[in-house]
Formats: sequence, structure tokens, C-alpha cells
Amino acid sequence: MITIRKIANVTLTFFVCFLAFTGCDDDGGLSVADNELVVKKVIQTDLPAAGGSGTITVVADQALGAVAADSWLTVSVSGEVINVSATENPNLTGRSTYVTIKAGTKSTIIAVTQYGISLMKDAGDLKFGTDVADSLIIKFKSNVSAAFKPSKAWISYSVVGDSVKVHVAENVTGLPRKGYLRYTLGNITDSIGVVQASVNDYIGTWGIYGYDDSGALEAYSATIIAGADGNTLTGDIAGFFSVNYTFDNGCIVLNAGQKTGTYGSASYPIYLCLGSSSLGSYTWDNTVEFEASPSGVDKTIVFADNGSWPGRVVDEIYMYVFTASPPSSSNRLGTYLYFKKPFMIKQ
Repeated sequence: MITIRKIANVTLTFFVCFLAFTGCDDDGGLSVADNELVVKKVIQTDLPAAGGSGTITVVADQALGAVAADSWLTVSVSGEVINVSATENPNLTGRSTYVTIKAGTKSTIIAVTQYGISLMKDAGDLKFGTDVADSLIIKFKSNVSAAFKPSKAWISYSVVGDSVKVHVAENVTGLPRKGYLRYTLGNITDSIGVVQASVNDYIGTWGIYGYDDSGALEAYSATIIAGADGNTLTGDIAGFFSVNYTFDNGCIVLNAGQKTGTYGSASYPIYLCLGSSSLGSYTWDNTVEFEASPSGVDKTIVFADNGSWPGRVVDEIYMYVFTASPPSSSNRLGTYLYFKKPFMIKQ
């Protein structure tokens, strides 16, 4: 007796065989729908950011027509070959479109993409710690051509393979200076900062400015003279606080933890502390620094964080009174002088 299960198995087997037979052509490959063009070959439809071309070849017994869905892609037809091309993609992001190809009642759609701009370069400003004419090389590699333009006459450049060689002329101004090598890649415009200063350019009389707790701009005098060697400078702030600077490759650096004076009849020690306003904290740790460098504005240098205090951004100077040395959390007395976001102008 044939059971229901056996009948079901026979029926299922026949149905699968029928599908297999009707779904295959004589050569054993998948059949092509009657209204779809056969694509023989596709070459380079992932186009480079700098621009390029590719081809799509189809089998057709009638005249071909082809159109791109977006205007950035140009399409032309030559026999059975469809040519696609694009000029430079001016953006960081890649882009994609598709080409519709028709011959009579048959058609097919092919995707075409183009990469976006990419750039690999060394980070940070180029710093020249000398007034003599000099040059430095920065890594600069892009998949499209770059156009460069110096912001100052004393800056020039040359492209050397995957790098840019930046030249500075002799600095005879007696001042620290900063300019930019600007560059354009498609729609992208940016710049490389170029700093040039010797230790002697920082010597002289300055005004030092910063903002108090209420946001008002405060101004003090500041003098800087040569230190004991060619790499240090000393001076005062407000004619009272004695400070030391370290010259570092075109910049000057203030370290926290310096004893800058005394306070009152008890001669309590005053220490330079550096603070981070965003986190409401300050420190006298002498490994924490505040770096001043040319701003690009004539005669002006600006203090900025240089990454010496992990997790914090230094933007404050304190002259803090302690009751004893060395400074500690247990012997803090109070702030004598405070300002935020300081900058200095040569007088």
C-alpha cells in the first residue's frame, strides 16, 4: 500500500526535477531574461578620484542607446561598446550612479562609482628655529593634483614626489613670524602653518594680555632677556613675577611649577600654575607646559596647549600663593594673579 508520505515524496521529487530542467539552458548556465541585454565585458567602472574612463561591452543586434542617471558621468556609444568617463571628483566622499543601456526592447543597468579625494600628510605646523634661510620636507600624498599658494613672500615651495619641500627666506625682521602654505584639492581648501623664529626674536619688551574671570581683557607688562645659554630666556610679568622660558624650535615654552616670587611679610612662595578652564583644574606639575608661537598677526605671539597634560587643554596662567615649599594641595593659600587665553604683543 502506498502511503500518503510516499506519494508526497514522489510528487516533490518530480517538481524539483521540473524546476531544474526549466531553469537551465542547453549549456548548463542560467538563462537570461528575454528583455535583458547580455553584458560581455565590463572594464573600469570604479573610476579614480582624479577622473578616468571605462567601457561596457554588450551583445546587441540593434542600435544601442545609453544614458547616465547623473550628469557627472559622460556616456557615449561605439558599436557594442559603451564608453563612460568622469572628470575629477572634487569632494572627499565617493559618488555612484548607473548607466541604462537599451537596444530595441532589451535593456540592462550597470553601476558606476568614483572614489573621493584622499590625502595623507604630516600633521602640525612646520617650525624653523632659525632666522637663516632653510627648508623642510613634509609628507603630502593625494590621489588628485593639489594647487599650492604661499600666504607670505618669504615662503616658497617645491613638490618632490609624494612630499612638499617648504623653503623660508632669511628672517631679518627681528620678530617671530608665521605664514601659511595654502593648498586646494577639488573643493577642499586648507593650509600648512609655517613658523620661523630664533631665540633672539623673543628678546624685548612685550605686553601680555589675557581674560579675567568675568571675561574682561587684562593687560600687563612683560620683559624677556637672554638666559644663561642659547636655549633659555628669562623675564618678568607685571614687573614682579620672575619667569623662565625654554626656546623650542621657533617657539617658547612656560613650565608649571616655577617659583616666581614671594607674597607678604611672611614671604609665602608664589608658583606658576597652569590651568584647564574647561575642567576647572590647575597644576604645578613641572612637566605641564604652555607654548607660545607666532600667530600670523604682526608682532603677536599666542599661547596654546601642546598636549603636555593628557586629558586636559591648557589655557590659563595662575600666579598661586602657597604657605610653604614645595607646593602641594595641603599648603595652598590663594590666587595672586590669573588670566586665560593669553597672548603677547611686541612693544
